Amino acid sequence: FHELLYKHLENKMLIQIIKMVRQNSLRIRNFAERQSAFTKEIASSDTDEHLEIVRAIKSRDSERTGGAVYVHIMNSKRRIIQALENKN
Repeated sequence: FHELLYKHLENKMLIQIIKMVRQNSLRIRNFAERQSAFTKEIASSDTDEHLEIVRAIKSRDSERTGGAVYVHIMNSKRRIIQALENKN
């Protein structure tokens, strides 16, 4: 899903930066998720967030799209922090 959002960019440097950030965030997320149960609720929530991002992009509403991406990132951050805190 994530690659579909940026693979058609013409700015190759931006693509490389996005890929680097994505790789590092996946490492953190994978570590955190090994510390807790990745539930159907989390998968469903992720899917709903992705669908909202797609709907926002299709509507060509940049504020809605930015808001949907922000919500997705903040929810991911919250889940990672919760998983890491529950480890201790």
